Amino acid sequence: MLLFSPPDVEKLRAKGNVSGLIKAISYKNNARLSRAAVSALGEIGDARATEPLIAAMGDKYWGMRIAAAASLGKIGDTRAVRPLIAALKDEHWRVRLAAAVALDNLRWQPDSDETEAQYQAAKRNWDRCVEIGAPSVEVLIAALEDKHSDKYAFVREGAAEALGKIGDIRAMEPLISALKDEYEYIRLAAASALGHIGDAQAVEPVISGLKDEHRLVREAVVGALSNIGTLAVDPLIAALSDEHWLVRRGAAEALGNIGTSQAVEPLLSALEDERSLVREAAAEALGKIGDTRAMGPLMSTSEDKYILVQLAAVEALRALYHKAELGGALMQAYCVKCRSTVEIKNPQKVTLRNKRPATSGTCPKCGTKVFRIGKA
Repeated sequence: MLLFSPPDVEKLRAKGNVSGLIKAISYKNNARLSRAAVSALGEIGDARATEPLIAAMGDKYWGMRIAAAASLGKIGDTRAVRPLIAALKDEHWRVRLAAAVALDNLRWQPDSDETEAQYQAAKRNWDRCVEIGAPSVEVLIAALEDKHSDKYAFVREGAAEALGKIGDIRAMEPLISALKDEYEYIRLAAASALGHIGDAQAVEPVISGLKDEHRLVREAVVGALSNIGTLAVDPLIAALSDEHWLVRRGAAEALGNIGTSQAVEPLLSALEDERSLVREAAAEALGKIGDTRAMGPLMSTSEDKYILVQLAAVEALRALYHKAELGGALMQAYCVKCRSTVEIKNPQKVTLRNKRPATSGTCPKCGTKVFRIGKA
């Protein structure tokens, strides 16, 4: 015979028995029952439940913490404000979101950039985090490293993208670590973010991503290295000799996007690579760079046994002849949306957050904002 039967939460809720529901919270033999009691107290909305619900915010189960935050938001007692603000730093993104929504119900307003950054990150308002800037960095790093977030929540992906847009050097190590994440979307976002930050420290780790099993990640890596620009040239030239053909091909693509004449001789050697896709990438890169030293080798490559390599060489030669007719090179940058190097429309000299000079403008094809790191 049971001496203590489980409380009937539904009956307690129907009767508005606040005291009984508060006791039910501490019923340890059934976490689902305790959570139901917490939710029922929120539906009733009696302020007597505020303190017990605040205590429940410290429960080890994130489901209980979510329910407690939601109920505190429904009750609307201002005593809950401070615990809910603290919950904006919870280790679980769902708890942080529940706390932010509860604070909305309490008509709370942040009183500092740091607190607003925590609030906006919890609600996944990444653009606002970028606007706040430096005070958001540590908050976004914590979101990036959230162990409870899966790829479908997009929390870590959004945090990585925001960190890249802010461009703070503090994000380098966490983003480099994210290049090895189990989820491809996180790796993609981390690579793109590191490209936006444009620091030489990221080059070698990003290059390793050229051998990623997912095509979209490899494309993001090429784009990132292209954005980093001249700081990536020497490591990319070295990567043309990598044992993995995907790395060699990606290195050739990035060097073409950067457009430096320093890469011409190594790319000419890559025209003889054993892999046709590497030869194709090298021919395309030489066409983008536009150095006339490539004309003879490209003519030879136009007779390659693989048709795609032939076409790349012919297109590169056409670009070289066109440049010769114009009498000079155009200011170019890599467009992430078009996934190609384009002429910068309305180029303007700018200075990035990390004090590096760059040229900013728009893609003439799609209108997306593009930029090229380094002096024009």
